[in-house]
Amino acid sequence: MSKLTRYNQKLLAIIGTSILIVGLISLLGATYSYISPLFRSSSLTTQDGVDIIQESDTISQLQLVNIDKLIPLDTSKSNFLVPISQYRIMDVMEINILDNNKYRSSKFELRNYTSGVLNNFVYIDYKKNIREIIFKNKLAIIYWSYFRNDVSELLLFKVMGDDTNNDGTLNSKDKNNLYVFDIKNLNLIPFELKEMDIIEFYPLNNTNIIGISTIEHNKKNSNNDKTEILGFDTETLKLVPIISQSMKDELQEILDEKTN
Repeated sequence: MSKLTRYNQKLLAIIGTSILIVGLISLLGATYSYISPLFRSSSLTTQDGVDIIQESDTISQLQLVNIDKLIPLDTSKSNFLVPISQYRIMDVMEINILDNNKYRSSKFELRNYTSGVLNNFVYIDYKKNIREIIFKNKLAIIYWSYFRNDVSELLLFKVMGDDTNNDGTLNSKDKNNLYVFDIKNLNLIPFELKEMDIIEFYPLNNTNIIGISTIEHNKKNSNNDKTEILGFDTETLKLVPIISQSMKDELQEILDEKTN
């Protein structure tokens, strides 16, 4: 075999290998582009509060709406929840939406979520062709829950709607209240908790009640803090006392008894 023939064979082998490598790289790139959205991080780029905007503020001071992902609700249906956050181009931070607690039985499901500060949600049901903006006013949300049983399907929100500390921002430092979105009727119901703040939601097994642990606003979980457990009836959609006021009065009388 001549040297020229061997040279041409080597050259063809090098060209063939190069083409194979380029094709493999292109295939890997296309595969990554296809599957990467399936493994996207749940992080949101957002600010740590929702600004109270004055009439004198310029457009450069405004926050921008940020839409990151869809959270599936009932997996047997085609309904989803879209968290809406906010950001400034020059002032952002990275946060995560965390599915903290899941309570589930044959009769109900309750999922709790925490996140950085969000400002709204959009409820979507593809089968019924529904897209509903849940909140119509400016507010901040950092904790919410999804509940369903045979009777009800609800979203519960811990909401800061007023700048109670007058710092110009709605965030976790402000007084919070309970909002419940009735998915079946697309109806948002507010509940004022007076001086108490929501800590968390949890189910009361074998009942239609969701427990709501609360603490006095601006307290720091010490032994001297006022705390209380409230109940939310998922059938009547009303707050119900776990301990009645008359029983509280009786307990206080026992506590106030003087010894001889």
